[in-house]
Amino acid sequence: YKSISANFRSDLGFVPNNNKKSFTLFQGYEKIFDKKYLKNFALSFTGDLSHNFNNDLKYRGLELEFGVTTIGKTNISYTYLINSFRNYLGVNYKNYSNSTLTVMGSPSKNLTFFTKATFGKEIAFNEDIPEIGKESSFVLSLNYKLGNNISLNPSLRFSSLRKTDDSEFFYNGYISRLSSRYQFNNDLSLRLISEYNKFTDTFYIQPLLEWNPNPSTIFYIGGNQSSINDFDLQPEDFNPFRINRSQFFIKFQYLIGI
Repeated sequence: YKSISANFRSDLGFVPNNNKKSFTLFQGYEKIFDKKYLKNFALSFTGDLSHNFNNDLKYRGLELEFGVTTIGKTNISYTYLINSFRNYLGVNYKNYSNSTLTVMGSPSKNLTFFTKATFGKEIAFNEDIPEIGKESSFVLSLNYKLGNNISLNPSLRFSSLRKTDDSEFFYNGYISRLSSRYQFNNDLSLRLISEYNKFTDTFYIQPLLEWNPNPSTIFYIGGNQSSINDFDLQPEDFNPFRINRSQFFIKFQYLIGI
């Protein structure tokens, strides 16, 4: 149980939701196996119920999760979320659900991967008049280490939400990203991030040099470079390195104990 009154203010940071009383019930079962292809089995359910301080119902839902751990330190889980009631901006939404399949693993000491697919129904929260639509999303992320110095982390995130009659999309796009890091030694590293955002048609590059000689000292020097173009051009006209916005920054931080 957790309650946050309407007048609550955090001493540090901020609280995104207040005027809320939440009840959560969790029950799980886990079994460990000494098998080659089956290491672990888990089943759980979580029930959530929340009201405001006027005792108006804001949310009621049930989440069911099933997971196994198998060869290659691979964990496979399936989650089914039933939103039986949600009040958003004074409108009541009832009986919509979605499913999520997640697979993550580490088949070797140099390679880890993560993938997640979600499909079902969700509220178009950013619309002027929110309504329930058909959701589809997919995430794929890899992390690969080349020796002791180089690591590569490519990722792809696709997400869409369309009207229930399939007439149009509320949103539809993807974000592709590549993060690479070179570790000179324990204190000094160079990171380069490049990202293309289909939702906003922007290409983004961020180099960053980091020096962290001890837990109390950190130094950053880097920059951001972004291009905003019509990316639906003919191939001969496309230039992702046409930069129209740049930012340079330096940060030094040293913690002093008192």
